[in-house]
Amino acid sequence: MGRCSLIAARSKDRGHRGSDQRSRPLTFRLKFPANYRIPAHWHPAVERVTVLSGTFNMGVGDKLDMKKSMPLRPGSMMILQPNTNHFAWTKGEAVVQLNGTGPWGVTYVNPADDPRKK
Repeated sequence: MGRCSLIAARSKDRGHRGSDQRSRPLTFRLKFPANYRIPAHWHPAVERVTVLSGTFNMGVGDKLDMKKSMPLRPGSMMILQPNTNHFAWTKGEAVVQLNGTGPWGVTYVNPADDPRKK
């Protein structure tokens, strides 16, 4: 399996179905290592995050603030509306599934946080 080009290189894309640039359903399954940080960002479409294993901490806001996040455990789901600034982090390994409808993209609130530019 290749890595997900939409999330930083240390996450592992465990499966990607659908086109991220066409108007059709898509699914990403991502495995995040312990102590992983995803800076504040947004997507142009509704994002549905389901935790499959581990604990995935998410929050809404313009920058990553661990104190303003909530732990999502296996079976938990968070649904984010388009253009909602949000962030995530892990303490231990976590696997999540993202479901949405394309076109898809990731825009970081602070462009300097974009791992694709590092």
